[in-house]
Amino acid sequence: MDYTIYILAEGKSSRMGQDKGLVKIKDKEMIAHCIDHLLALQKEIVIISSNLAYKKFGFRMIADKEKDQGPAQGIITALEDSQTEKNLIVSCDMPLVNNLLIRQLEEFMIDSDIVCYKKDYLFPFPGVYTKSILPSWKKEVAQGNKKMQHLIKQFKTKSLPIERTELFLNVNTPADIKKAEQLIK
Repeated sequence: MDYTIYILAEGKSSRMGQDKGLVKIKDKEMIAHCIDHLLALQKEIVIISSNLAYKKFGFRMIADKEKDQGPAQGIITALEDSQTEKNLIVSCDMPLVNNLLIRQLEEFMIDSDIVCYKKDYLFPFPGVYTKSILPSWKKEVAQGNKKMQHLIKQFKTKSLPIERTELFLNVNTPADIKKAEQLIK
């Protein structure tokens, strides 16, 4: 199945104090860990960021049209840009998400608007988002509904169980960097 990969790297990184995607974990930027896993999928990769430092990775870049609106806006940016119906959206601050997790998502892409993982709650990233949800998603966000848990539940969603929660570590603080360094082999 054809799909496009978008990496969200436009956030404020307020808890980290610097651009999260460019923070080094084991001498490699966090986003580079993500990219390494995504390259195996052999799909177009687009980085959503206005920070020109991301150009060094060699992928097409686009910026959020509305700044500081969170990941819900990042999904709008991705879906407006996309030329494919299915879109894999990942966050730059999840360096342990690997292509095996993503290949599981691929298996369920066909029959759902959104495919993501779930443990006690839904994990929006990595997730597959169908371009056809864009009008409804934009309407919800315009009405102030920006919480990902709420938004995802508005659509036909397939959730996959999480077996290894450590792979979903979201690196937001310097303490999280230490956790990620221990888990990255």
